Amino acid sequence: MAQSGEKRKGAPITEWKVDPGTGKCVCFIRHAQALHNVFDENLWTPDNPLTEDGEKMCEAAREEWGARIFVGAELVVISPMTRALQTAYLISGKDTTKQPWIVTPMCAEKLSGATCDEGIPLDMLKKRLPWIAELQGVAELRESWWTEPRKEEELRVKDFLDFLQRRPEKKIVVVSHGAFLEYIVGYHLANAAHFMMEADRMDIVRESMTQRSLNIDNCLSFGFAMKSLHAVVDAPLWALRGIGTREAGLLEKAGLKTVKQLANWKCAKWAEAFYILAPQGKEGVVDVHDKAGEMNINAALVKDWEGYSLKELLDAPLSAFEGVTEAKSKTFEAIGLKTIRDLSTWKYYKWARAIVTLADVEKLDGSS
Repeated sequence: MAQSGEKRKGAPITEWKVDPGTGKCVCFIRHAQALHNVFDENLWTPDNPLTEDGEKMCEAAREEWGARIFVGAELVVISPMTRALQTAYLISGKDTTKQPWIVTPMCAEKLSGATCDEGIPLDMLKKRLPWIAELQGVAELRESWWTEPRKEEELRVKDFLDFLQRRPEKKIVVVSHGAFLEYIVGYHLANAAHFMMEADRMDIVRESMTQRSLNIDNCLSFGFAMKSLHAVVDAPLWALRGIGTREAGLLEKAGLKTVKQLANWKCAKWAEAFYILAPQGKEGVVDVHDKAGEMNINAALVKDWEGYSLKELLDAPLSAFEGVTEAKSKTFEAIGLKTIRDLSTWKYYKWARAIVTLADVEKLDGSS
């Protein structure tokens, strides 16, 4: 497994590298740049196609490594999402005849809650990409396939790896998505990037999908699920599952880079304290926040918000906190933290604080 924060890079490819035991190797490819990778408004439009730059990425990938990979491939497996289908088609040189192509929701993107991870009706998809009509798996897709019940993501990944291992083909191309492939390769692949994996490594990944007795896998990105708590404490924020590179970049602008920094963020601590104690306050109208010897929390607040009750402060913007500028407040709003109440119950802060707390009682040598 890669070390904390380290990305496992696919080696430069000149030919297929196969596992000496099974002779099998899989080339995992993330789709090229799509609309939602550039424009925030397209996070809320379904099944976005590639941008013009995304198509150029495919052309460059084909020239650098893709042509050699597809010529040698014995099977191509693709997500039913437009961006994945387009990527496979363009990198292959628009040739679906050299080997079987299978379209399957088994490797579709993880449903994040954003509309961009949802598909479009099959009839509409066929009109958009007429060349897919005869591909294996397309006829079996339900009209609204993305609404079908799914297993937990780890089990879905395990099932997909089982499917790849059972296939008789030795050289397989998979074109899928960043969040789904992160479970397999251990980090978020860049658009139109690839990762070569031999069968023995797939076995390790597949086995890691089964739960250990002590784990916090549901709140960690796959590359960190098998790390020690000490390693997670010092890891970048995208080690927390659900914080992507975009969110991590926004938080970094606000000075929060690691899990430990988030756990110790004074504004989050203040917000949590407000939330805990607000129900314990009685209604009052006398403001004595500026009187010596009286209860106040002035050091945490900008002057305009001094003297308010804890209950009122929970609905205040984060800019009510001392040190949080309007610009920083807008940054936090972009990741869903509009009020102090939002921050007080923010699961990523709670996870970070809990991880840091438990790291203090972790024995690195496993001793009692």
